[in-house]
Amino acid sequence: MAEGGLSEPRRRSVQCASSKGLHRIAYLEWGDPRNRDVLVCVHGLLRSARDFEPLARELSSHFRIACPDLAGRGDSDRLPDAALYAAPQYMADMVKDHQKDLAEFQNEAKTGSDPDLKAWAAKTTEMIKKHLALAKQTQSKLK
Repeated sequence: MAEGGLSEPRRRSVQCASSKGLHRIAYLEWGDPRNRDVLVCVHGLLRSARDFEPLARELSSHFRIACPDLAGRGDSDRLPDAALYAAPQYMADMVKDHQKDLAEFQNEAKTGSDPDLKAWAAKTTEMIKKHLALAKQTQSKLK
């Protein structure tokens, strides 16, 4: 165990769609995946998830940290059309990621074996629903 938390992140991904087909958005995750305190770090346009590695290492004993690579950056797939590198596509990817998180939390709330974790997942599901609604609202304004 490194100072502050885990030394190596877990590599994960989510499948997203654009008007030209599917692409994979990669993200790095540090800390206990069951930790209810989640910190999401999204890099700037020309950067990658690895930018947050020193911060994530330091805070991973206190938070679960998720750092996505935007489409075309880091370990994420490149988009087939350069015109897709715009705010509407980035928001569509964030909506898809929230939908995946919501499904995982709902599943844990229904089928989890730890009563405390089930209760927390059920409570957190409501917050994720609100975040998803805000992401969809933002997405609709960008179309």
